[in-house]
Amino acid sequence: DEAPSPSISPEERRDIVNTAVELMKALGYDNAGTVEFIFDVKKRRFYLMEVNARIQVEHPVTEMVTGIDIVKKQVEVAFERALGLRQDDISLRGHSIEARIQAVNPLDFSGSPGHITRLIEPSGPGVRVDSGAVAGSYVSIDYNPLISKVIVYGSDRDEALKRLRRALDEYVIEGVQTNIPFIKAVLASEDFKNSTHTTRFVEENMDVLKKKIEEELAAQALATAVVSFVKPDFNKVFKARRVVERSPESRVEEVKRRAWTYWSLARSKLKRR
Repeated sequence: DEAPSPSISPEERRDIVNTAVELMKALGYDNAGTVEFIFDVKKRRFYLMEVNARIQVEHPVTEMVTGIDIVKKQVEVAFERALGLRQDDISLRGHSIEARIQAVNPLDFSGSPGHITRLIEPSGPGVRVDSGAVAGSYVSIDYNPLISKVIVYGSDRDEALKRLRRALDEYVIEGVQTNIPFIKAVLASEDFKNSTHTTRFVEENMDVLKKKIEEELAAQALATAVVSFVKPDFNKVFKARRVVERSPESRVEEVKRRAWTYWSLARSKLKRR
């Protein structure tokens, strides 16, 4: 999910917004809601899909580029308070992209239920993580396997993409599989970089995406092997040196972090082959 859409012009965006506003006025709608359109990039025409009487999972990208807390506004409307702004008051600044992190097999999107044994969320300038999961959380197969949403903001799309790639590289989730390798493969594609992707993108490019995902998974396996190989020797090392200020467990965590660095380096080498 991203805002503003890189596939349409400012004029086309204005027409879509005006249509949505007029529709909701005609309905007498009085709360937060979402009007969905689909855009034909060849004919340069848009078509109404549906109206949802709620905010949707994509709403953070709108919040990031408008500076408006949509959930807060929804609560204010529920308490019969005025919005305090008009459509002409809303302007777009910068660019935002959201990646939904789910507990699924990245190759076939089948569910990957289980307990999250380790979780390190990304952070830094322009990075926001909306999540209800912690280490120890159980992901059930009976519901949407959404773990979190990683939302990034940049002065332009290029900066936002760079921040999203970095955030995904930093994200550590163990215990369940996730779609992070799939998202990385999509971000690396030329169609996505050039904003020429459509709703058929995954269907038409799955073979190429799978190859990149398999390379990413191979790098992950290498990082895991490094950690597994190093960890058993910690007790002997610390007994010999009589280190008291740091426990073996903290040393394990440090090596795990280094392993993720090795993973990134391995992935870079695989990409150059």
